[in-house]
Amino acid sequence: MVNLPFFFHELCVEDIMSYKLISAPVSTSAVDCIKIMKKNRVGTLLIEDTKKNIIGIITESDIISAIPRHNIYVLKAGDIMTKDLITVNLNTTVTEATNLMFKKNVKRFPVEKDKVIVGLITYRDILRTKPEEIIKKREMIKIRGLDRKKGIKNKSIEGYCEECHNLSENLQLVDGVWICEHCVAMKGENGGN
Repeated sequence: MVNLPFFFHELCVEDIMSYKLISAPVSTSAVDCIKIMKKNRVGTLLIEDTKKNIIGIITESDIISAIPRHNIYVLKAGDIMTKDLITVNLNTTVTEATNLMFKKNVKRFPVEKDKVIVGLITYRDILRTKPEEIIKKREMIKIRGLDRKKGIKNKSIEGYCEECHNLSENLQLVDGVWICEHCVAMKGENGGN
């Protein structure tokens, strides 16, 4: 069991997880998986079947591990993905998630809500957590009556950007994600993608 500071016992996965989910079809080549990860600046891809159901996960480490044993140019996502997903739910505490990571020897979990994957929690999310900022963010959300609903704009809080993880005094809720002015501008330049 991992012993975390007392304030982590209060935090839930929902408080610190990333809502940025990038997926690819199971037939995607390993090389294209690398390109998708690089383009989106992520280290994890969720893998979908033909019906858009999440059936696996690929990490940078999975691809790097496959290189010495296989021809990377013929591998598909389905060949190297982890198939038996271990998930947690939004209300799992950070302490529980950390202990499960330690027990299962993994560094990330998809996060589910009503059997739908809505986010991703990684050991990096846990390491960069500053509880005082989360508590402040929670209180500001309560005070302003904000919610994680798509389309709420023109309201801001102080905290950490869920895209670049930098501290900002002007986080804005865009498509259910709190992001800084820089990331808002980047989304505008990329047409919202």
